[in-house]
Amino acid sequence: MENTLNYQFNYAAPPLVAPLPKADPKAPTFASEDGLVASLSSQECIFQVRRTGEPHVMTFQVLQAMDQCREFRTLDEHAARIQSTLPALAGKRDDVKRVLDSLVQRELLVADRAFVGRLGTATPRAQAELRAVFIRACDRPEQLAHLLASLTEYERRFQAGRHYVLLDDSALQASVNEQRDLLREFARTTGCKINYVGHAERGKIVEKLIKASPQAKVVVENLLARDKHAQTQRFGGGRGMNLALLLSAGARLAVLDDDLRLPLKRSEFARSGLDPDPNARALVHFHANIEETLGSGSEIASDPFELNLAACGQTLGSLADYSLDPTALRGLNLSRLDLIKGEARIVATQLGSYGSSRTASGLWLYELNPASRKEFWRERAEYLRNVEAQHIWYGVAQARVLEVSGFTPFAMDNSQLLPCTNPVGRGEDSLHGALM
Repeated sequence: MENTLNYQFNYAAPPLVAPLPKADPKAPTFASEDGLVASLSSQECIFQVRRTGEPHVMTFQVLQAMDQCREFRTLDEHAARIQSTLPALAGKRDDVKRVLDSLVQRELLVADRAFVGRLGTATPRAQAELRAVFIRACDRPEQLAHLLASLTEYERRFQAGRHYVLLDDSALQASVNEQRDLLREFARTTGCKINYVGHAERGKIVEKLIKASPQAKVVVENLLARDKHAQTQRFGGGRGMNLALLLSAGARLAVLDDDLRLPLKRSEFARSGLDPDPNARALVHFHANIEETLGSGSEIASDPFELNLAACGQTLGSLADYSLDPTALRGLNLSRLDLIKGEARIVATQLGSYGSSRTASGLWLYELNPASRKEFWRERAEYLRNVEAQHIWYGVAQARVLEVSGFTPFAMDNSQLLPCTNPVGRGEDSLHGALM
């Protein structure tokens, strides 16, 4: 008995995608709203706009056309794409244009300027007071001296009169004595209000918390106290962050580490406005030595602290200094711009850095934008030098809105108590950013 197996293969040729027409840079662009779909019949469905909840009845063919319009493009570009990807509409340009015009009228296709206009409707928030500038320090008096010297120059120039709190997590008594003296000299020179929180002061805070909540004794000691933690000698930047958040509850704060120094500067590649691209990459310039690095960029004429504090805790749409250019939306998918909302609260601001990267891992070096990546490995000798990341300028060309940031925040809105982070080890800033 003969056994034969017969196979039949059917290939459906994919539709030919015609090149998009050359776009007029001055023409408005449009993108389709995101939504939920439910079937009404074999021909019709109901589309509910996710943003507003407004329902719309349409044919499935119109829904298919909308699906091809997710990115901000001109109507001519959308029409060409729809005709090339939906065989039933090939050659029906006039019909497609009528459908697109109808979707625009029903506001299911959002114009770039209308999207930008939504940002401007946000109501400004009443910002919480600034509690203090908190400085995390640990057994590095020489580094702290550089920071306080640069803060002295900052106070001399801008007469800000800010309140500074030194969170000293030092284990060596010599470092404790020297760093306390440095802070006192800073206060004498600038006239600024200061507070020192060392081992003894931290212990009193822990005792008060335990007295108020005895059931939380182990947790409180673990998050705040060096000598009560099982890994006493490990880096404790998270302890400092937790203490800063506790002492600034209900207010705004700024955070500095002892290995930082001012002035805050604007890089040569910085541009005004807001970059809406969720896939935008960081920019890095690599320099031959630290002198070249520190000499690049330009100092900011106005108080750079105030620039950050003015944004911290405010709604995104009320920040006139971070306006969105409608042309920056071209090619972006509307459904991926959910963070660009006028009423979104700015929980924290983050700065770039120049000098050393100060990171434990070099993985970020492989996530640069194309121009920075080319500069990074242009030649073998430069690659070997740049991989150490000791002489760099790291930042972004324009301000960006991020949901999760892996770097230390600068200004934070702690009007609603922010979450604590792991007290020891590296990665405390990444965890804190994710929890925020």
